[in-house]
Parts: sequence; structure tokens; C-alpha cells
Amino acid sequence: ALAEPARKVIAVIGDGSSMYAIQALWSAAQLRLPITFVILKNRRYAALQEFAKVFGYRDGEKVEGTELPDIDFVGLAKAQGCDGVHVDDALQLRAVLEAAIAAPRPMLVEVEVA
Repeated sequence: ALAEPARKVIAVIGDGSSMYAIQALWSAAQLRLPITFVILKNRRYAALQEFAKVFGYRDGEKVEGTELPDIDFVGLAKAQGCDGVHVDDALQLRAVLEAAIAAPRPMLVEVEVA
């Protein structure tokens, strides 16, 4: 978005991964970058859970610290200057994404997933 601000950027990221650099929302808002942030919300650090065996965990062993609480990403976005919307109905997703992509400013779309 910085290199070509006339082009729309869509960033798709999990809720756990997004917490590593959630301040990107603030930067996008300050610079008025045309980015749609889509956060897939399953309330866990899925990548860490999926790679647990690589880290020495046994099958079925709980990986502490990988379950997330119900984080309000729309609230986080608004606190950092971005608009945001929550989607929990698949029938709403297309219209919400079309509106977000058409927006001239950064927008966060929080999508509930299983």
C-alpha cells in the first residue's frame, strides 16, 4: 500500500497472528492506506497448536497460552483510527468485503470462523 497507494491491498491474517503486530492498524489509519484487514477469528494461535509436535509436544498435549479470549478486534481497530465490522453470518460476508474493499481508508473485517 505504501509503494502503490492507488491499489487496494487485502491482508488476511488469523486472530492470533494479528496480535504480533496489531499496531499496523494505527500506521494504516495515520497514512490513510487503502488496506482491508480481514481477521479470521477462531480464538486461538492455530499455527502454534498445529506445529506443537515440532516443538516437542505429544499428540493431544495442551499447548499453554494458545487459546485466546474473545478479543474485540473491531474495538481495537476503532481505537487505532480504523473502521471495523464484525461478521458472523456467511451470507453477510460478500457485501461487507465489497464495501470494505471500496472504502478509501483502511478497514478491518473481523470474521468468525470455526
